[in-house]
Amino acid sequence: MQYKVLHTTGAFGNFIAYLIDSHVAGQLLSSPFNASGSSDSRDTPTENLHGGESFYHMKDFDKDTETKFIACVWDEEFFPYMLHASYGRSNRGQYSGCGVSYLEKNFYDFNKKGNGHFDNDIVLLKKFFDLDINKDNQNVPRYILRQYFWLKFFYKHKHKFCTENSWLKRQQGVTQLDISEILDYDRLKRFFASLFGQALDFRSLHNEFLENNHSMKDFEYARQILSAVRQESDIRIGPVSVIGEAFMCFELEKLYFDIPFFSRTEFFKSTGEILDYVKYFPNSMKQPNKLFVEDYKRFQPKEKLS
Repeated sequence: MQYKVLHTTGAFGNFIAYLIDSHVAGQLLSSPFNASGSSDSRDTPTENLHGGESFYHMKDFDKDTETKFIACVWDEEFFPYMLHASYGRSNRGQYSGCGVSYLEKNFYDFNKKGNGHFDNDIVLLKKFFDLDINKDNQNVPRYILRQYFWLKFFYKHKHKFCTENSWLKRQQGVTQLDISEILDYDRLKRFFASLFGQALDFRSLHNEFLENNHSMKDFEYARQILSAVRQESDIRIGPVSVIGEAFMCFELEKLYFDIPFFSRTEFFKSTGEILDYVKYFPNSMKQPNKLFVEDYKRFQPKEKLS
């Protein structure tokens, strides 16, 4: 039996392929992690099909009796994580850590080190903000990055990660592995026990996998801050990525539907500051975001935080 792992960016396909190869070998292979915390340095046999261009042409999975297809899938609530991971973790360690931290400081060099993989972002920054990114102007102001990623959240229903993920979920003959299972060691170990009859003990490796996942940490912290706002609890807002800030602004603007969060220059320093901003926002200036109004079928007043 051979195995193939299908996944979108950020859905841990390389890590699962590594664990498959380890179980086939009967022992844990050399650590797959690179400086960004991802498993993109993995060089082991199981084929890892990453992104729609690598699996859209495939069909009749259930008729291939010699291959076990495993699809790493996820619920829509994890899109902020996927977006962060696509910039922060989808690399071979050339950023010496989290890619998002790198792009916040120098987007031009971030793209250069990524071999032009993010050329389209530079095109869109020019289109949306009339901002030229080149060797003479390498940095994107943080508030513009926040607005740019806010737009990514607004258009997420068209994002390739979501369309690829939906496609994977529709396929017959594919074993689905949800990332909520991958994040839970006991559930993941049971999955491998069902696949191979017994499972290796990889708890320490899994702990390292979680500890080095800066994208997931950022996502969970942003959700904690949003929860504190919902509970009207005043807590300090510590370090969070620009994508985490964009995610929070997007969710806050959905919650406080006629109060803008999109275009603030500085981000909030506490949840109390957010609550005061809402409380004292001038009534005469309240107005729903134009994009929400245009897409009224997806956006309605007082939508709950996700």
